[in-house]
Amino acid sequence: WATIIAGAGQVNDDVDANLYGFYFAGTGGGPDTWAYNVRHIKTFDLSVIGSGNTISSSTYYCIGFSQGDPGGNDPTINVFPAQPAANNDLVTGDYSQTGNTAYSTAVTEALFSTTATNTFTMNTAAVNQMQANIAGVFRFSTKGDNDVSSTTPSFSTGDTMMNCSNADNATANLRPKLTITYAA
Repeated sequence: WATIIAGAGQVNDDVDANLYGFYFAGTGGGPDTWAYNVRHIKTFDLSVIGSGNTISSSTYYCIGFSQGDPGGNDPTINVFPAQPAANNDLVTGDYSQTGNTAYSTAVTEALFSTTATNTFTMNTAAVNQMQANIAGVFRFSTKGDNDVSSTTPSFSTGDTMMNCSNADNATANLRPKLTITYAA
C-alpha cells in the first residue's frame, strides 16, 4: 500500500464519462496485495468571476454512480489540493501532485449516495486557494482517507470505492458542479 500511494501513478484517464472519487482494488499481484489506488483530479475555470471580486464560500457537488466496501474499511472521501501539469490534459505523473490538506468535511461511505448529489462544503483553505487563483483555474482532487493517512486498508478481493460522474458525462445534470459565492 505504501508503495502505491507514494508512487508517481500508473495510468491516467481524463475523458471517461465516469470518474473515480477514489478507488482501490484488491486484485493485486499476490495474496493480500492491493493492485492500485485512484485519485481523481478536477479543474474549474474561475476567470469568469473576475479578479476584483472576493470569494466568501463554495460547495462542490457530485452525483455518485457506484460505491463499495467489501473489506469493511468504512472509508471516507474528501477534497484535497492538486497541482496537475496542465489543466485539461492529465498525465500519469499528476497522481503524485495531490496534497493532504482537507478542503471540506469528509463524506462517509455509509452516507455517500449513488442516486443523488453528494455535497462537499469547501472550507477556508479551499476558499483561500480559489481566491488566489480567481483569474485562473482552481484545481483539486478527491481521495480516500486511507490514501491521505497512509493507513493500509483491510484487504479484500473486491474493490473499495466511492465514484461520481464527471464533466464529460453526456447527461448535463450528472456532471459535477462547483458553486461559488462572491462579491465585489
